[in-house]
Amino acid sequence: SFLGLVRLRLSLTRSPPLASMAETGEAEEGWVGMLGLGTLMSEASAKSTSPSARNFSLCTVVGYRRVFAHASHHVLRRGADPAWPGVFANFATREIAALSCEPAQGASFAACYFEVPAAEFPSLQEREDMYEMVMAEAVTQGGLRRRGFVCCRTSDEKMKAKMGDAVFHDKYGRHFGGVEGHDYPIPGPPRVWSWDGPILPARIYLRHCVLAIRNQAGEEAERAFLADTFLWDRTTTVGQYLAENPAIMDTPPPPEHPDAYRFNG
Repeated sequence: SFLGLVRLRLSLTRSPPLASMAETGEAEEGWVGMLGLGTLMSEASAKSTSPSARNFSLCTVVGYRRVFAHASHHVLRRGADPAWPGVFANFATREIAALSCEPAQGASFAACYFEVPAAEFPSLQEREDMYEMVMAEAVTQGGLRRRGFVCCRTSDEKMKAKMGDAVFHDKYGRHFGGVEGHDYPIPGPPRVWSWDGPILPARIYLRHCVLAIRNQAGEEAERAFLADTFLWDRTTTVGQYLAENPAIMDTPPPPEHPDAYRFNG
């Protein structure tokens, strides 16, 4: 139950990691554990990159907070497409953020554990190259302890060092450097993680994440997601934000958009 999930989180945040987890929590040889926190909570989305993904189950990730705090190049790229203005991003309101997690003592959040073949893991790394993939601990609904890679906050400097200036510019830099008073390109230097001020969830992306966990694990898991996911200020929950902006959940992507199937949970 939802209350049971909450009690489980509280007990986990009060308990140190178990030494036996390294022995029992790893995916079997040849497979890699993943902890989906955003679009990867959707089995359809995960399998669009890793077709052989398996063993999807609701879990609780311990010691991390989930937050909308960075600009996603997937959102920027789709949002800048002149054929689809205002669909995937709103540059005027800075509705361009996607989800990540960050270490936070005593925090936890509901996510989706699944496994991918080691041979398909590099494709997921490429898809999620804006993050630092870190190994984290989780507990499934059935009480099984698991370890998996999760998309964690990093820095612009680390990203540039990893992908090179040219790739960083192609994915991010070209969307910045605009003139003050204009919405796009975004005024100011290129930045993914170093935002000073509000950056809000991309609407289609947010709706998709809510539907993904609802479809994957039910309404109780959805309520947990709404309560344990935060905006850039680390105070406002997604549940509070959606209560003030209910139209988000009523606005699907245009069915004729080539990526519409990726953003319906």
